[in-house]
Amino acid sequence: MSVKSSRKNLIVIFAWFFIPLFFAFIWYKLLPEGYRPNNTTNNGDILESIFTLDDFSHQDVSGIRFSNVDVEKVWTLLQFVNGSCDEACSRSLYDTRQLRVALGKDIKRLNRVVILDADTPADINQKMWASHPDLRVLIGSDNGMEKQVRRQVKELEIGENSLFLVDPLGNVMMHFSSKLTPKEIKSDIRKLFKLSQID
Repeated sequence: MSVKSSRKNLIVIFAWFFIPLFFAFIWYKLLPEGYRPNNTTNNGDILESIFTLDDFSHQDVSGIRFSNVDVEKVWTLLQFVNGSCDEACSRSLYDTRQLRVALGKDIKRLNRVVILDADTPADINQKMWASHPDLRVLIGSDNGMEKQVRRQVKELEIGENSLFLVDPLGNVMMHFSSKLTPKEIKSDIRKLFKLSQID
């Protein structure tokens, strides 16, 4: 085979490789922002500054103490409720309950916690809480989880029914917008369960 023929073959091989790559790059760059693929596959937002909860203390609506020990060795889905739990709040609680049930054998690896605003009477929404026996309903406190989250996560608009995920080491590490479906949240949690070495 002549040098000229070898060079020609080499050019054809490079062309076969680089031309599709070039067109893919141009196509990606010309796509509108909303249509470009994401760099990550998670639906929720991993916090830019993941932080560990300082010592905290709450009482639940039954008067039982809830502290750091209660979020150790288990994943915790955290939601804040101000005042009466309205229709959107009720829907969110239903969705997280179904999400937890859908985890099947991993159900015990995830706890659900709601924190009421400190000004909300403890006896409000009793019927609602009774329909969620697996839910811990806490009363807000000055050194509580809610205050710590709001202080640390100033860049996020914390919606009434948005959720935070606390890992088994007490790190607040993820935020789920109220716009996400239970299926999308469950998908992220399942991935974390798979990656986590902590049960």
